[in-house]
Amino acid sequence: MPLILLASTQLCTLKHLITTQDNKNTIKLQELFKSFDSFKSYIYQCTYNLKVAEQLRISKDAILTNTITDLIRFESQHLLMLALHIEQFYKEIHQERPTATLNKTELNKIIQLTDYIIESPEIQHSISSLCAKIYMSPAKLQEGFKEMHDTTVADFIRNVRIDKAEKLLNETDLNISEIVYTIGLTSRSYFCKIFKKKYNCSPKRYRKLIRNKEIA
Repeated sequence: MPLILLASTQLCTLKHLITTQDNKNTIKLQELFKSFDSFKSYIYQCTYNLKVAEQLRISKDAILTNTITDLIRFESQHLLMLALHIEQFYKEIHQERPTATLNKTELNKIIQLTDYIIESPEIQHSISSLCAKIYMSPAKLQEGFKEMHDTTVADFIRNVRIDKAEKLLNETDLNISEIVYTIGLTSRSYFCKIFKKKYNCSPKRYRKLIRNKEIA
C-alpha cells in the first residue's frame, strides 16, 4: 500500500476512535501502533525521513492514557508525519537536494540527544554540556536541531518542558510549584507566562478545563 494511502487510512481509524471512545480503544490503539512498524519500512535514511522517524517515536510514546487529550495529540503528530512525507515527495519529484550539511551519523546523534532531553527535562541543559555529550560543535548542534525540529536548542528544551508540564497537569495532582520544579524551572511566574503563550490560558485554568471535559 502506498505510504500516503496507508497514513490516510490510519488517520481515519484514529478519528473514529476519538469520536467513539470506549474501553476497547486501548487495544485498538495498540493495533494501530503495530501498523507503524510497516510504516518504518518506507523510511529511507536521509534528512527528511529522519524527521519522520523522530515523529514516529514521539507518537508511540504519546498515548499513555485513554484520554481525549492524548488522542488529539496523537492525531496532530500523525498529521505532521503526513506533511513531512508530502514535503519530501515534492522535493524528490522536483529533484531538489537537501541543503543540510550534517551526515547520517550526526543526525542520529541529534536523535539520541533529543531522547536525552525529553527523558531529562529537569536537568539544566547547556549548549556546552550537550555538545560534550555527543562530541559535536555548537554550530553543528544548532544546525541539527534546526533541521530535525525546525527550532533552536533552547526553544526545543523549553517546548519539551511545557509539554511535560501539560501532561503533569492532566495526569497528576501535583501543584503548580511542584510541576515547575519537576520540569527544571525555578520561576513560577516565568512558567505560567510561557505555558499561557502556548495554550492560551494559565496552567491552573488549563487543568480545570481538562478535568471538567473528562467529567462531562
